[in-house]
Amino acid sequence: MKKMDEMEQNIVLRSMAWGYRTAAVLLSVWVLYQCWQTLVHDAPYFPIPGFILCCSVCVQGFYQLALRQKMVSGDDEYRELNRFVRTVLVTVILTAALLAISVWLVLAGNAA
Repeated sequence: MKKMDEMEQNIVLRSMAWGYRTAAVLLSVWVLYQCWQTLVHDAPYFPIPGFILCCSVCVQGFYQLALRQKMVSGDDEYRELNRFVRTVLVTVILTAALLAISVWLVLAGNAA
């Protein structure tokens, strides 16, 4: 396997970015369609596309934060708290809160 030069790396990165964006848009459309079908037609909800979308967006975002943190780790100019850890904690707390509210709404809807 030959080593890529800078131009080839740029082409590969751009094509990967467009592939990722296309997959994210298609998954978003699929999730919205599933939600529409569930709300309007009482169809069963399949959480798999939403789970895949959330995981891919989270992995991309967390990896980007981790790489930025690693790149500025030795620089004296960037002396801020660890954004990666802070972002992960906020994401976990928000996810837990949304999950708790969703479960409460489902249980309150079933009780009525």
